[in-house]
Amino acid sequence: MTFHGTRQGTNDRGNFGRATSLSVALLSLALAAGLSQACGGDPPTLTSSDVTNIPAGTGSGTALSGSYLVTGGSLTGCHCRTGSCSQFRSGAGGRYVVDQQGGALIVLLQGSDGESTQLSGSVNADQSFKVGGTVVNDDQGPLLIQRAFQLVTGVFEVKNGQPTGFHAGIDLTINLQAPGAVYDCDFAGTTDAMFTGP
Repeated sequence: MTFHGTRQGTNDRGNFGRATSLSVALLSLALAAGLSQACGGDPPTLTSSDVTNIPAGTGSGTALSGSYLVTGGSLTGCHCRTGSCSQFRSGAGGRYVVDQQGGALIVLLQGSDGESTQLSGSVNADQSFKVGGTVVNDDQGPLLIQRAFQLVTGVFEVKNGQPTGFHAGIDLTINLQAPGAVYDCDFAGTTDAMFTGP
C-alpha cells in the first residue's frame, strides 16, 4: 500500500506527493487495507528519543527473519496540528523484510512506490517486538523539509517453530513542508502481515 498526500483543491501529487510518500512510507505499509478516516483518540506525538536506541530483547536465534507481505490494517487515529487528515489517502502494496539476530530486530519497510525505510529495535522470547526509526530529509530548495518518527509494537505468530505472520500497532508523527502545504500530524493504526519466506 502507499499512503499519499494531495495539495488542497487538486488531485496532482507532483513534488508534494513524492515528498509525502517518502515521509509516510512507514505508515503507508502499516495500513495496507481497509483504511478509513477513523477519528479515535489523539495518537501520541513522537520524537527521536521515542524511536531510537531501543535495547535488544530476550529473543534468540534467527527464525523470525524473512519477508512478510502486508495483508491488512486500519487507521485508528489521526490528529493534525497543522494541515488536515483528509489530505491523506491509501493505495495498495508493501512488504516488511525482517532480520532477527537474537534479541535484536531490524525491519526494512518496502513500499510499492520503491521507497524503503529501516526500523530497529527488540524482539523477546514470547515473540513480542518493538522497532522504531526516523526519516529526516532537509532539502535546501523549495521542495520540502520533513521529519518522520515511527514506532511499531506487535507480536509475531509462530506455528511449529516457524513464523506465519505478525500483528502490530503503529504510531507515526510527521512534519512536512512543501510548496503550498504544511503538515504537522500524528497517526495511529494497526498492521497485519503474512510470512512469505526467508
